[in-house]
Amino acid sequence: NKVTLLEFWYKNCGYCIAAVPSLNKLSKKYTGKNFQLLAINVFDTKSSIEQFLSRTSPTYPTLYNGHTVAQSYGIDSYPSVILLDKQKRVLYAGALDVEKLDKLIEATIKTIKD
Repeated sequence: NKVTLLEFWYKNCGYCIAAVPSLNKLSKKYTGKNFQLLAINVFDTKSSIEQFLSRTSPTYPTLYNGHTVAQSYGIDSYPSVILLDKQKRVLYAGALDVEKLDKLIEATIKTIKD
């Protein structure tokens, strides 16, 4: 029953590294407000990204072995995001556009009744 932002990434992607602070801000802004952010690593093993996670300090969960999930959403560039409403319908798919996502998340959360 949450708005969900899926962020697809891999450890050697400069744009993916640069995206973490913006994603941390989104995660913090919507904590406790029917929102969840999940980072989905598509190629790397859990042990191979421990240094990445320690260096970038994401404040949201990271999932591994996400190549199949990425393929199911047609993800072919990184970082890419998918924003889902509470019924898991796609509201946005594409490049990380924090301003656009922030507005969509805000508007969608307002429609959710606890």
